[in-house]
Amino acid sequence: MTDRKIFVEMKNGKRQGKHGGLPLHITRKMKFKITRLDILILLFLTAFIAYFIYCLSEGGGVTSPYRWSWAAMPKYLFRYDPESGTWMPNMLMRGLFTTLRLSFWGIILAAVIGTVMGLCRTSRSLFLRTVSRIYVGLIRNLPPLVIAFIF
Repeated sequence: MTDRKIFVEMKNGKRQGKHGGLPLHITRKMKFKITRLDILILLFLTAFIAYFIYCLSEGGGVTSPYRWSWAAMPKYLFRYDPESGTWMPNMLMRGLFTTLRLSFWGIILAAVIGTVMGLCRTSRSLFLRTVSRIYVGLIRNLPPLVIAFIF
């Protein structure tokens, strides 16, 4: 008997099931047991979250010295351009559009490079397999912050 699957054998010794000779296996249900350590960790996390919320509330005495003014936000989203007579995106909207544009092109570039490197990994050419193996090894072992600083 294996650890996770039990095979039902027929009288002739072949593993057969109802479906035309396919092996019939019955998967055991994994028992989930809550231990004292699980309860202790859950209580600790609940207490920490409650304490954090209490400290940030007015009763906790820890408050931010800065009060956010939402009335100032619209002028950073859009601005009226008197020369053209239309509303133009301001700093925050231009930043949002730039972020979305960079994300889109980054996804496209990553998909293309990933597909090419995946095809090279399965190539018969030793050179292509080596190049893709070096590339994948470098990218996997460099932290994302280092890659951001390089580019």
